[in-house]
Amino acid sequence: MHLLAYWRLDNYLRDLDEGAGFNFNSRQARLHTAIELGESLWLFTVCKNPPRFFIVARLVIRSKTMNPPGYRYGDYRVWGDFVVRPENETTESRSEWYSPSDQRRSSRSPAGRPQPR
Repeated sequence: MHLLAYWRLDNYLRDLDEGAGFNFNSRQARLHTAIELGESLWLFTVCKNPPRFFIVARLVIRSKTMNPPGYRYGDYRVWGDFVVRPENETTESRSEWYSPSDQRRSSRSPAGRPQPR
């Protein structure tokens, strides 16, 4: 089953500043039980003033791991396909990041990407 998950804006911005990778962490066990390898986890965030929702990433799940006990974002981690491919290649097996400022797709790492306005 493909899933949609909320990525808190403050966590999203901090993660980008710290060099976020193609993974997502959660305290919810269903992050591991409700999604299978090869399925997509769509991540969205919210800007409250004015109210706007943004899809910020699509992770095509390649692995599920456990974080160390007490990890600040929770016990469960899923990893996306992080192979960078040519922009003109079309395939369903690619994780992608989206910039909230312009909603253009990118398969590059999000580090240093523009922040929402």
